[in-house]
This record gives sequence, C-alpha cells and structure tokens, in this order.
Amino acid sequence: METITDTGLNHREIDRIIYSGVKPELLRCAIQLKVFDLLDTPRTYKEVAAELQTHPDNTRLMLKGLVACGLVLYQDGTYENTGESRAFLNSKSQTCITGWLDRAARVLGPILNNFETLVRNGPMQHEPGAHMNSEAMCEFYTHAHA
Repeated sequence: METITDTGLNHREIDRIIYSGVKPELLRCAIQLKVFDLLDTPRTYKEVAAELQTHPDNTRLMLKGLVACGLVLYQDGTYENTGESRAFLNSKSQTCITGWLDRAARVLGPILNNFETLVRNGPMQHEPGAHMNSEAMCEFYTHAHA
C-alpha cells in the first residue's frame, strides 16, 4: 500500500463547499412538504411524520438537518419553528417568502446545474419574459422583496 504524504493542509473548507448543496435541497423539501406550517407548535418527529404521512426516521433526519441549518429549534424531544421560519417559511404567514424562494430556485437551478456548460459555451438562451432583467421578472422580485 502506498503511503499518503501529510501536506499539513486542511480540506475542511472544500468539504463545506461540497456539502453546502444539501441545505437548499433540504429547505426546498421542507417547504414542499409544508413542514414549517406544522411547527408553529412543538411536535415530535413522529407527530410530524404522521401528519405528513412520511417515513418517520427520514423525517427525523430532515428535522435534525433543519435544526443544523438554524431553521428549526429542538428541545425536549420536540421540534418548533424559529421566529424567522414562522415569519418567512410558514405558508399561512403574511410575510411568507416561499413563493419567491421557489421562483429563485427555478431560475437559478438551470444555471447552478450547468456551470461547466455555461463556461464552455456561453449564456443560455432565454424566453424574453424569463430573463432576470425582464419587466415581468423585475416586477415579481420587487413585490417578493417588499
């Protein structure tokens, strides 16, 4: 077996970069399942899984991931929204931004999933109303940010 040379360097930041892609997908999953709508009151992972009709252990892992992201609080075996999640991610809230987040993900998804192609071949072709600087997009994002 070949010995690996100790470089004295640390690849922790590279690890953070590669695993950071989990956070947006975790958030999108929780929004689609309407997890934040349930967590205005503390609930166990089993209660959340029963309400959502999801796999209990995987629901627990999702909730733990949301805790690690700072979007959900965990105390005494229960999960609950943070103030920010209650305000911005609960679909019943007047200040909910999940529509904007969904739109941003749909716009950014093709870009993020095709970096190499974009670098090699140049910009993607857009429908006139889909371009980030189009009047329709500017109106949407202005309203969403307001």
